Amino acid sequence: MQRKITDILPADAADGCLSVVRGTLSSRRTTAYEYRLTIDGSERWFDARVAPIGNTDSVIWLAWDVTERHCAEQRVRELSRLYGFLSHVNQASMHATTREMLFECVCDAALRFGGFRRAWIEEFDSVGITTRKADTKATVPNSVDLRNGDPINAWSRGEVVYITSFRDDDIAPEWAIGDLTGGMSACAGIPLRCDKELIGVLHLASDALDLKRNEEVDLLREIGGDISLALTRLNIVAKHAAQAARIHLLAAALESSRDGIIIMDLDTRIVSANRAFSNLTGYDEVEAVGHPLSLLRSDMHPVEFYREMHDTLAREGYWQGKYGIKARAARYCRTSCLSAPSQATTGKLSIMSLY
Repeated sequence: MQRKITDILPADAADGCLSVVRGTLSSRRTTAYEYRLTIDGSERWFDARVAPIGNTDSVIWLAWDVTERHCAEQRVRELSRLYGFLSHVNQASMHATTREMLFECVCDAALRFGGFRRAWIEEFDSVGITTRKADTKATVPNSVDLRNGDPINAWSRGEVVYITSFRDDDIAPEWAIGDLTGGMSACAGIPLRCDKELIGVLHLASDALDLKRNEEVDLLREIGGDISLALTRLNIVAKHAAQAARIHLLAAALESSRDGIIIMDLDTRIVSANRAFSNLTGYDEVEAVGHPLSLLRSDMHPVEFYREMHDTLAREGYWQGKYGIKARAARYCRTSCLSAPSQATTGKLSIMSLY
């Protein structure tokens, strides 16, 4: 008793309390005040009500330790930010049309909605990464606090690698040097995959990040999983576009060929024909498609000729020789012919070239 508040509390805390007392006496109204103190090395939060006593210059100060409530509220805010980050990552995953656009949207969402101070994506050289394989027999958690060692194995296993409680006088590991600067106390590396292959890491840094809780780690892993699915989708779209371009190029090559070319299915029905075929036979593609090859069969060869042709195709994979065909309007012509299964379709189609 009879001790000054400045003798009990640190200077900054004492100044805050005295300011509240003066304000309460001035207004003659009850004041609500929340403050924090460090007690036995642990930070504690208090909620106080300060009320004047009658017309005196004294107050009554009632305080409650609300540390648990404050931590719960803080955790809700942190999880809300991460859920907001996850939501915007989902949107970017659906709407991004290129890998660059996806990465830009993810990093922007991390800064604007995730509460992170720094966000960037490190892409790996696939040639260099394949020589560093993970120990798949090891039993490991879903995340690891990694201050020493190579994180590649952890990322290859799908782990979120992180560092928390980093101080300015600590030495940052090589993988986190770019993250733990400028007052950052925590960072995380989230593995990104494309077609199940590790292709990079999403780096996130914060001045207040706690990854020792399962909920936060699970959310970061889910974010990494959504980005990985988007990368796989973009890769599939790119492959389909390349395949479509290749098919278009092949079609243009067939159409511009001076040789008459038809494509047949397993039942020897014509499924496509080029312009040179129409010029040679008189049948345009619309007329020829759907008809069997017998449309062109003439009486210039005996039945054994066609049987030998089909046997050779089945045995050798191709047939080449002189072939008399029946053109439109009962016109006959003799031409050289090369017939072989299409390698691009594993033999499900056959190509016949007339020249």
